[in-house]
Amino acid sequence: MEMGYFGRKEAIEATVSEGLIKTLLELQRSELGGDLIDAGRYEQKERENSDGGGGEENGDRKGGRREKSRERYLEGHPFASCVERFAVMLEVGEGLRQREKRACKQEILKRVREASVSDAEAATVVAEVLWGLFTLRISSLFNYFFFTIFG
Repeated sequence: MEMGYFGRKEAIEATVSEGLIKTLLELQRSELGGDLIDAGRYEQKERENSDGGGGEENGDRKGGRREKSRERYLEGHPFASCVERFAVMLEVGEGLRQREKRACKQEILKRVREASVSDAEAATVVAEVLWGLFTLRISSLFNYFFFTIFG
């Protein structure tokens, strides 16, 4: 995943054209894969097992519990949403110019559609990628305005 953050245009294009997205999708489909949406289900099961189903309210009061649960989920599922995480790394990374990032993201979405085994899988992964990039933009805008106003 670090290649997405630090990688130069030529390196990223070469790995994507050699089947990186197809490989990431296969890993995501594997037993060690999954979706980060499943992390929420994992957290809920964990909460029910630990405190007898104390509900959403009790779990959210404990600071950082959700984040720790997500980390534990990712330890057991290191390839969960790996295509989305790669695309986000490209977006926040230092190796590409903005125009190159846009072109790479379009290529990733194209390769996802080609490598998916079904339309449903393609739609799910494309939605994950777009949602990850959208939330990244929203948090960047929030940080910009917050530090501009209160900074």
